[in-house]
Amino acid sequence: MAPTAKYQRARLWEDFPTGRRSIEVRPGDIVDRPKRGDLTCLHCPVLLTWVIASVNQKGTEIPAHLRLFRRAAHADNCPLNFRTLMDGLRAKKDVEIDAREKKYFLRLPGEPIEQAVQRTKDTTRKRTNAPSWASTFASAVRIAKFMHQFDDDQEFANQLRIEYRNAKGDLDVMFWRDFCFDVGNETALRRYYRRLSSASYQTQISPVAMILLAEHEPFETANGAKHRLTTYTDVKVPLRSRDDEHELVVTAYSEDRLAKIHTGDRFLVLAHGKDWLRNYDDRVEIRFDVDHAWQIAKL
Repeated sequence: MAPTAKYQRARLWEDFPTGRRSIEVRPGDIVDRPKRGDLTCLHCPVLLTWVIASVNQKGTEIPAHLRLFRRAAHADNCPLNFRTLMDGLRAKKDVEIDAREKKYFLRLPGEPIEQAVQRTKDTTRKRTNAPSWASTFASAVRIAKFMHQFDDDQEFANQLRIEYRNAKGDLDVMFWRDFCFDVGNETALRRYYRRLSSASYQTQISPVAMILLAEHEPFETANGAKHRLTTYTDVKVPLRSRDDEHELVVTAYSEDRLAKIHTGDRFLVLAHGKDWLRNYDDRVEIRFDVDHAWQIAKL
């Protein structure tokens, strides 16, 4: 299969009397097509090619971009080698990643419905298997950061699947792009809300690792018990099976885990969402409760 990942940066080599030197370039920095061998990965000698900007048959502009040559492969120790990343994560303790059918399957820790959450004195929802979840989330963060290095990461996302226990205790499978995505990805956000709202409130098990943008500093909730960060979207959804639509917002709530998040930060949250209608502003909110340090990470 031809490489499709679009690289954000590359190393451009030039000949000088004193020898070859390189500079870091982005696709838009290049004017003339480099000769074969003059454009390489930032971290290893593998060759890249520069694809000039174009317009496809539908009239859509395709910006200039960088790709691997066909059948080219990164060095095993290159940080942009996807196979090396995944094999390294598979070797970690308390992380289940299976390789089969030329794909990787990251299994979320099992959560039978009767143990998915439990109430504490302050009604905070707690997980029952935090050590495994911590290792799994750390792996998800590593993968998300890897993907963020590319302008088009579908080549890698298509090789990833997520396995998890649904509300009935059965094993379900979903695409990586349906599990981990930016809140600005309207298509993925709509798919997630449909999945979230299809289960009853009592049996909602809808794991997601969503990338959020802090649009403000954390606010205290009305009773002062928690802090919250809300991301507003332009997406409108019906609440459950009702016909009327409402603007969708996504909010992370925590007693003390948002203190290091500030305006403009991008952060990843792993949680089971809950949806409800905010009567005070008529918006549907997806709520994430961040009870543990391993549930949140800056990107």
